[in-house]
Amino acid sequence: MDYVWGYDFIFDQTDDGGRLKWMPVLDEYSRDLMSLRLARSMTAEDVIDQLEILVEQRGIPQFIGSDNGPEFVVKAVRKWIEDRGLSDLGQ
Repeated sequence: MDYVWGYDFIFDQTDDGGRLKWMPVLDEYSRDLMSLRLARSMTAEDVIDQLEILVEQRGIPQFIGSDNGPEFVVKAVRKWIEDRGLSDLGQ
């Protein structure tokens, strides 16, 4: 467990047309849903804050991967990963 984490963005909208953004973070081996963040918008700082919380709770994974996301989030998260000496499966 905690060898590979993956996160992704899922987009939805409310009945009145409002935007919703979901960010689940999974342990890829156990398929454990470690966190699920929901917001109308999410910044790179929000993503990094959530990953920091998980690192504090569970320790540092060997790899972190993501399928998609806005370019500014991807760049900021990759820098965060590099700063901590982790491997990024997205590269």
